[in-house]
Amino acid sequence: MIVRRPMNAFVFRPVASRLLPLAFLTAALSVAGGQKLPPRPQAGEGEPGFGLTITSFASTRAYAVNTGSITLVGTVRNGGSAGLPPETVLLRMYALNGLEYLEGATTIRLPAIEPGASATYRWKVQPTSPDAPLVAALSLERPGHVPQIRVLPIQHFAQNPGSFGNGAPPKPEPSARASSTSGWLDNGKVRLRALHTDSEVAGGFLWTKANGGWRQVGLALPFVEVLSAESAQEPWWEMMKAKRYAASSSRNRAVLGISGPIGVRWRAEVGLSLNAGSSVVDAELRLSPRRRMSLYALRLARLYAGEGSFGAQASETLGPEPIGRGLASAIRWGTVTTGVTWPAQPPYPGWTQALLPTPDGAQYRMLGVEYRAGADPLQLPANATLSIRWRMYAISPSASVRDALRVSF
Repeated sequence: MIVRRPMNAFVFRPVASRLLPLAFLTAALSVAGGQKLPPRPQAGEGEPGFGLTITSFASTRAYAVNTGSITLVGTVRNGGSAGLPPETVLLRMYALNGLEYLEGATTIRLPAIEPGASATYRWKVQPTSPDAPLVAALSLERPGHVPQIRVLPIQHFAQNPGSFGNGAPPKPEPSARASSTSGWLDNGKVRLRALHTDSEVAGGFLWTKANGGWRQVGLALPFVEVLSAESAQEPWWEMMKAKRYAASSSRNRAVLGISGPIGVRWRAEVGLSLNAGSSVVDAELRLSPRRRMSLYALRLARLYAGEGSFGAQASETLGPEPIGRGLASAIRWGTVTTGVTWPAQPPYPGWTQALLPTPDGAQYRMLGVEYRAGADPLQLPANATLSIRWRMYAISPSASVRDALRVSF
């Protein structure tokens, strides 16, 4: 079953003075004098029955470059049975690490919000240095209540990623290359450049040959995220980092391997392959815990469709729609269809899957899936192996978004 729901907050756990504005949350959940504090109501809930949630908080672009400014967009929705009285709840935006404010009120006394209605706000911020880790947070606050917080890590490149949209193989044959910092696949029709951000998070830029030239159609970043914990821990999300790129090619197929850790407790490898004459990049994740782990959820096949290109515009959209043993989700713009196909069945019995939502105000369309465990997490022994495949594609020329259904699974 496919459901749509907001993405969970990414839990960011550095020890830094920038996190002090959120210290009240830790205090509210800690023990005092050896006794747990009595539970307090959430800041977004109250009489006469309003119920606020932060449904979206994201950058309008998939990443920041150097010290160029970026725009953050946050949306609050009242899912309760009654309206929110004006100025009852505060909405605060915090620049936790590596950011300074440029525009937008950082403290907002929310106006009246009727049941089912939403309010959206924007902030412009700027990285304080070319390669700083960037983290922001959005919080619903109310005296005597537990804050509701969404934390946002923002991917950051010190230099604008090279377009890699010039030149082509001497012959339209599959080719692959790798260095210590990047790798690429190319077959004269489709091109994928893999590289990592300044925090080493692995991703890939997807290109297609359209109207005689190369055009970027999307960005896969990160390739995979894992929600996990050890015994007696609370789970948190972690992203795959790239430590090694390896390439090989033959007359009919090119392969690029990316390997690295997810946190300190997982080993991961993503294998990318491209066949001669194909518009499809095949991807396979191989994931293994270094110690016994509880696995709660996985996110993969994440594609920022339109990033760096046609944005959130679309002539047609598709999906998710069944195709063989998979589900396809795609968009078409002009003569290009791009999308992702992933397994229709979750990797383990009892797991569910949810579409990754496109944040409000984004200059792209989010395509991808989250697999989530049921009532209890999956217990994986050390060195166990999990393998999942998916397919990314950029079809050109394309007259219909249903061309995506030609990509079987």
